[in-house]
Amino acid sequence: MAGMKKKYFFIPGFAVLLLLAAAWRIQIVEIVLPKKGNQQIAVIRVNQRDIIKLCYRHSNELIQVEGRFSIDDQSRLHALDTRFESSGSGLPVSFPERTTRNGKWLVVDEMNKEIGTLRFYIVPINQTRLIVAKVPILISKLKSGTLIEVKASRVSNLNWVLMTWNLH
Repeated sequence: MAGMKKKYFFIPGFAVLLLLAAAWRIQIVEIVLPKKGNQQIAVIRVNQRDIIKLCYRHSNELIQVEGRFSIDDQSRLHALDTRFESSGSGLPVSFPERTTRNGKWLVVDEMNKEIGTLRFYIVPINQTRLIVAKVPILISKLKSGTLIEVKASRVSNLNWVLMTWNLH
């Protein structure tokens, strides 16, 4: 009889812990296709200050450009810096007072500006790459002209599991 009481106590306790874990809120980054009803192509669990990189080859100068973004504790995206290999026609505007050299890169400090969401179009010549918290997101096979949106938010663990489940 004593063993039965312990078993019945354990089951409700485990259920409460499971519910708390499911309700715990986490930060995520969603990559969606706005012109296709916000169809998700990736959902990544992130931590505050994880880096998002948008890398591409500049179509005029044919050099690498890299935009770096972070996520704050309120799940807002911020522009950290823009890096490019040289200056030239059509490249990101360089502000001398905010530009430094770091190895092969010219780095423009974007002053941690809040940007809301990040939107860009796929252009095959640019060889665009998206990396969220060190996780490469496969976007190279998307059709030219596809609009991509990157947004951060807070959701419950359970909601995150369901979102990732729906991707498969």
